[in-house]
Amino acid sequence: MVTRRALLLLLLATLGGCDERAEGLRATEPTGGPIVVWDVEALPLPEIPLPNDQATRLDPTSPTGRRLNVSLRASTAYERETRAVFDTYDGFGTYAPIFVSFDRPLDLRAIERRFADDDFRDDPFYLLNVDPTCGRFGEEVALDMGRGRFPLVLFQRGDVIPDPEAPDGHLVGGRNLLFPLDPNGTSNNLVFTETDEDRDGDGELDPLEDLDFDGVLDRPNFIDPDACAALAIGTPAYDACVADNLLTWYERETDTLVLRPLWPLEQRCTYAVVLTDRLTGVDGAPVQSPFLGINPRDQTRALAPVGALLERYGLAVENVQFAWTFTTGSMTHDLEALRRGLYGD
Repeated sequence: MVTRRALLLLLLATLGGCDERAEGLRATEPTGGPIVVWDVEALPLPEIPLPNDQATRLDPTSPTGRRLNVSLRASTAYERETRAVFDTYDGFGTYAPIFVSFDRPLDLRAIERRFADDDFRDDPFYLLNVDPTCGRFGEEVALDMGRGRFPLVLFQRGDVIPDPEAPDGHLVGGRNLLFPLDPNGTSNNLVFTETDEDRDGDGELDPLEDLDFDGVLDRPNFIDPDACAALAIGTPAYDACVADNLLTWYERETDTLVLRPLWPLEQRCTYAVVLTDRLTGVDGAPVQSPFLGINPRDQTRALAPVGALLERYGLAVENVQFAWTFTTGSMTHDLEALRRGLYGD
């Protein structure tokens, strides 16, 4: 019996032979490096880089010509209602993080070295405004890659200051917290793993080691997972080590890059995320596209300006390993319309 997926692949292969843009900006050349995760059949939601125009649908009534296309299949009514609201949006956020996962680990030290300064010319990836209809067309958006603009550590034990007027009796880091503190607790971030669950060092998940009950043997989300191993949990020295070493731009468990723009993007515009051959795996091999081409085929036209924009960094399309686009939504349009109305328009 022919599966639906097999029929889809056959159809794409057939149409690909008739389309001169079937391979995107250029054909993918295998490198042996980490491959971008792109699984539209994953549940409960597709696993693709986000934000992404592949997660939208065309809508001529939308100001951007698009609407988000989030599945309404969910286990609770609350989640279904929330997703229905998402589907009314005409694009993605202008100040939201960008996520892209790989099937193998990246060379984190190399990324850290390239983002140690503010020089765009040696960066391994770029966030570019590729929309010729927008005022900031061609803009290169700076990304924070662990340089402290988006700290995730919420408190340190060494910073706990008694304050009888605070809700929990403490003032931490100069501001009140809305949740009680464990006086013997450590730094918390609510996002990335800090604790090494491999208590016996055998590299296997034992029943009593799974502290968060996720079925995965967690390792600290540091560039060097053993950076704080010699320090006692619950001490100021351990907390300081976590704050200094916590990776805020990469998740080791899923090999996911987290890119955070330093300033808001332009609303109602198309942006491109461009991964170059400077982005490599731990063995030095450049990352790879999951397709025959270096981008989703239906985004080729939107990505056309990428080649000219990369020239200012001494790069060309031949250096691109993967790229995709996303469209930002209407952020202040309603407020601007109201202001015009107040002035008689």
